[in-house]
Amino acid sequence: MLGILLGDLLANPHIDGNLLCHGLCSPAMLKKYITGQKKPEKLLGDTLWQRAGKSMEKFEIFLEQDEYILAKERTKIQLLIRHGALSEAENAIQKYQTLKGGNSQLHIQFLCLQRAEIYRRNRESYQRQMKNLRSGMAQTLPDHILTTGTLHPHLLGTLELLLISRYAFLLEEQKPEKAALWYERLISYLTEPADSGISRDLADKRRLLPPLYYHQALRFTAIENKGAALCALNQGIKLLQELQGFEGMFIRMMELKIKLLQNSPNPVPQQEISCLEVLSQEMAEYHAANLDNIYPDYPERNIFNVNNMLRERRIAYKITEENMADQMDCDLRTLKDIEKGKRMPQSRTKIKFFQIFNLSTWKYCGTVSTRTYSFYRKCTEIIKYNYERDHKKAWEIYQEIAKTLKTEDRINQQFLKYWNTVLSYSSGKTQKNQYRTDLLGILLETLPNQSIASGQCSLTRYERKILEDLAWDMDAKDSDGIGDMLYTQYSKFKEDESLGCLFPEYYMSLAYCCARFAMLKHDFEESERILEDALRQIRFLQNDFRLDCLHIQRFLLEINKIKAQGQLPAPNNRKIFRWIRYAYAISKLYRPDSIITMNIEKYLIKYWKNTKEILNSL
Repeated sequence: MLGILLGDLLANPHIDGNLLCHGLCSPAMLKKYITGQKKPEKLLGDTLWQRAGKSMEKFEIFLEQDEYILAKERTKIQLLIRHGALSEAENAIQKYQTLKGGNSQLHIQFLCLQRAEIYRRNRESYQRQMKNLRSGMAQTLPDHILTTGTLHPHLLGTLELLLISRYAFLLEEQKPEKAALWYERLISYLTEPADSGISRDLADKRRLLPPLYYHQALRFTAIENKGAALCALNQGIKLLQELQGFEGMFIRMMELKIKLLQNSPNPVPQQEISCLEVLSQEMAEYHAANLDNIYPDYPERNIFNVNNMLRERRIAYKITEENMADQMDCDLRTLKDIEKGKRMPQSRTKIKFFQIFNLSTWKYCGTVSTRTYSFYRKCTEIIKYNYERDHKKAWEIYQEIAKTLKTEDRINQQFLKYWNTVLSYSSGKTQKNQYRTDLLGILLETLPNQSIASGQCSLTRYERKILEDLAWDMDAKDSDGIGDMLYTQYSKFKEDESLGCLFPEYYMSLAYCCARFAMLKHDFEESERILEDALRQIRFLQNDFRLDCLHIQRFLLEINKIKAQGQLPAPNNRKIFRWIRYAYAISKLYRPDSIITMNIEKYLIKYWKNTKEILNSL
């Protein structure tokens, strides 16, 4: 699907195919990717798509064992660095270079980016850091980009932009004026459409721009241009509030803003300052390294191991290895080797596997299967309008898409059934019981039942969405049998930390739903453990983490514990109210006008008659 959509984007006469593939592959090979004759390896596919201004987070990516191992190792390296385990991270980098494919140009570029962070934290010499960055950029970028400082008309991927940004940050040590020019160029490149008409996706802007705004604000502060510094800070803070992530960078930007406005007629309100102090304390309590996690990592999201999926689905369906081999037209030894990752399935065998289990056969699978990129924007609009309760508009867009989708493709069938069910319920056309029955029916088309065995499977996009929807408001009785599946999925993520990086939003949703389910059964200890584990882990990840949702769940847990103990109204004990304060501080900083902030205040008034007793220092 990636190649088809690249072809659609290249139909724009302003996008130069030669620039798109420059330093990556030949124009002839690019054509083979577009026509489907060849499939690019993961980092190459990423960079081609990102150079076209698009985010890879739209796709689910199904990798065979060799590529999946590399992706997991990349995730592991970044996690080690975020945990502050720099020596272990360097060892992991050296191991990575020995893996099949781990020493090719884009992989070297990735490793240079990781070493840039290791060297920064270790305070290595300027010369060593600069040599590493130049080595990474030289893998795919022409020399004259650094000598002339000209980014347009070049098309740049996320890895390339992250390295150039690090180059600019490092320049600040010895050539601050030159660094300032680079900040301006990079911000302009990311925010203003190029001559090609390419405009970068919001997901990439939220990831790449905040550190640039922060460093630009530091430069403006150094030359005493307070107005420009505040403008840069406000733009960066707004992006981070939308993202609900990068807390280390958020704290630094807010601290600089507080300092700049300290003696002005309009200082930062004391409540915001107090909330920021609470956020800093919370991060430090989990791990001191959190406060140093200020720069974006390279996003690896929604990645599956085809070899593992085959074994998981076969076991869930209770199919013997012998029967599976017969259905896939291969011998038993071949099947066993494929499941163990010792052998890569041939294209014919892989397609047969996906068809047997009613799954889409694409390597890069989006929300729908289409040859036109604009459909993705329309799919996003359905989510937006449904969330805003503009059900009429959501239905109109859904029906417009439904008219043109090819229904023989499995992913399109799932899209149509899922959104028809969701929109029918949210607009009041169906009742809750029917809604849940319909969702379960869609789930049963690709999974045999709601069991522990099904919970052990790596769930695809609509399977995850359905499980989330069913779990979000389930009651303690769990009549649908979703509880076992939900906990099994959560346990799988808990045992493998890298899965939380590959599927961060889903992991947060699992944690929220499991904690809520435990709380409904008055198992407060289990609920607290789940939330503590999730909040500890997300400090080392970067994305939209639904921080306010996790913290409101933590808040409700405290309320229900106190109610169950018959202590309402409880005395103003800092330990008891710690999580209530954290929930409020997070919501106030990231979503000041959100319904969650208002709900917290409502609960406090309900049970304590006011908000001052609990939030007296906020």
